[in-house]
Amino acid sequence: MRQVRSLFGIAAAVAFVTLAACAPGPSGRPGDDDSSGADAASSTPDAGDPNAGFIDAAPFHDAGPSVDGGMLGGACQKIDILFVIDNSGSMAEEQAALATAFPQFVTVIESYTNQTGQHLDYHIGITTTDITYSQDDPIFGPSVQMWNDGKFVTGNGNCLAQGWPNRRFLQKGDSNVSAAFSCAAHVGTDGSGLEMELEAAKEALIDRVPTPNAGFIREDALLAVVMLTDENDCSTPNLVLGASDTPCMDNLEPVQNYVAHFDTLKGGHGRWATAVIAIPPGVGACGGDGSSENVRLKAFTDAAGANGIFTNICSGNMAQSLTQAFDTFGLACENIPPVN
Repeated sequence: MRQVRSLFGIAAAVAFVTLAACAPGPSGRPGDDDSSGADAASSTPDAGDPNAGFIDAAPFHDAGPSVDGGMLGGACQKIDILFVIDNSGSMAEEQAALATAFPQFVTVIESYTNQTGQHLDYHIGITTTDITYSQDDPIFGPSVQMWNDGKFVTGNGNCLAQGWPNRRFLQKGDSNVSAAFSCAAHVGTDGSGLEMELEAAKEALIDRVPTPNAGFIREDALLAVVMLTDENDCSTPNLVLGASDTPCMDNLEPVQNYVAHFDTLKGGHGRWATAVIAIPPGVGACGGDGSSENVRLKAFTDAAGANGIFTNICSGNMAQSLTQAFDTFGLACENIPPVN
């Protein structure tokens, strides 16, 4: 593969970027977040240059021939990117930072060619972190909180003028990918305060296929999970919480089960990668009362081994973190095993 800038390493990947943070939960129930969050304190891009570090990162170096069934460079021909964006109350600035950084990211994708001279064939989708759940109340009975559940979002028609096509995801060849994505990335801040990043990713690519997310994921692409969050993952298989259950503490789905889901989906551990941009364990909450260390997503990146990376959202430079994420995907792409 040619020596290119670091973002070129995303070839042939499915990337879920999860922007997860803190939001007001419904009706003051457990899971409510302080709307002050960490956006102002920890994840605002540099005032002088919101894209600092995005393009001018260290070059992505060729790691040698990829293990792709004998076709040199053939593994890095496709990328399916899923952004899982937290739509809770503290995420407005993170969403804006992503929208600002994204056009330069697309420029890199569009200009990249692999060793065989082919440009990347990419898909880009967006979903949110809110999952429907109910909690029993000893006096009032069950209270159901209806949310997005992994469905792709497209701006509710507001982004058609910016080039969003007549499908639920973007792909190579669409008229204005940068503007359409930057519009739809503003998913709002009125979502659930009980963020389930891992569950949202699973539902988007497994439970919502073939409908409504049909046609997005492709068998011959690397799956990469990128999550950007300032709060711990609260994913649970039990979406009916008892009166005595504490949200984000009781009945959580083991992280290893999500690893197994993606192993099964992609036909092997080497066919997906992950990058998390969050608050690392041990540094404390950098965004006020609504933020928390992300122990579960740290365990998720650790489980991915060389195909995983965890960077600190408190550094305030989303562009740099995205660059490191895509460096990781590039190495995974170079070493992706063949489709069984």
